Amino acid sequence: TEPYPGWSYTIALLYNFAQKFIPTITVTYIAKISPLILIGLTVFVAFFFGRLISNYLAGLSLALFAVLAPTLIGVSMAGYSDSDVVVVFYTLLSLFSYFLLIKNLNRKWKTTPFLIIAIAVNLIFIFSWGAGWLPSILLLATIPSFFVYKIFEGMLQQGKLKFDWRYALSESRQITIILLIAFLILNVAGFFLGFSTMFHSLLGGLGFTGIVGEPLIVNIS
Repeated sequence: TEPYPGWSYTIALLYNFAQKFIPTITVTYIAKISPLILIGLTVFVAFFFGRLISNYLAGLSLALFAVLAPTLIGVSMAGYSDSDVVVVFYTLLSLFSYFLLIKNLNRKWKTTPFLIIAIAVNLIFIFSWGAGWLPSILLLATIPSFFVYKIFEGMLQQGKLKFDWRYALSESRQITIILLIAFLILNVAGFFLGFSTMFHSLLGGLGFTGIVGEPLIVNIS
């Protein structure tokens, strides 16, 4: 009855893996310690993400900040097998995959593999949590902000109070195009896999604010 059973499948895979080394282990025990396993992996994802966007110190800071938040500690203990730790892990992993894609834009032969990885990671996130579209929605919302930022960057570089649309367009075009391609493929794949689209997810989220009425819950069988 669960429309997004990715977390359950993850626990089952962990159980099958552990059983090869400890035949007497039970799926109940694996379910209990699965949050600890995932939070341990979250540390590595956060570190490499922070290092990718800045440096080693940023990676260390992000890793500590990500896993030492009191709220996360409360929902990532052994025996608490809800999807909270899944959301944190895949949010960081999804954003990491997108930034890896952006970082490799100038290496043409590497763009396609990283595009596939980003789409696959985000589909797994959606499969594990219905609102897993969130990282894609956030990045889509930042595209206009990034364009505006490039306008002001051009003004500072030229030392003139003049909007240089051409500079902003040339600087933001490549990133915008690759992200839009990723979002398009992700939405098409999500729709045909029964995960709906990011726009349905956005409307569902806005429903909780009262802006567009009742929360929209979409489950395409």
